[in-house]
Amino acid sequence: MLDVIQFLEGQGRSPALQGSGSPDAYADSVGHLDIGEPAQRALIERDAGALNGLLGGRAWMAMHILAPDGDDEPLQSPDRQDDVPAQPEEPSRETEQPD
Repeated sequence: MLDVIQFLEGQGRSPALQGSGSPDAYADSVGHLDIGEPAQRALIERDAGALNGLLGGRAWMAMHILAPDGDDEPLQSPDRQDDVPAQPEEPSRETEQPD
């Protein structure tokens, strides 16, 4: 099935092959692949689900982003000094003496 992946990569790299060519030329190029009839049929019919099943791809995939709600203090790395917020210097207090 590596031939299928290489074929699809080639399709993605070449603007000339991304739908501007004739359907017959596409079917002819798929017909020259040594990938077996089910994979050829899936490519010619542009059946992504069937091709995914033939290649053993995932049936479902999701991406999640978890963000803190803002109530927690930010995590700090003990190894990095730039993660530690700078402490403001306390102003010096001069006590005034009564006259």
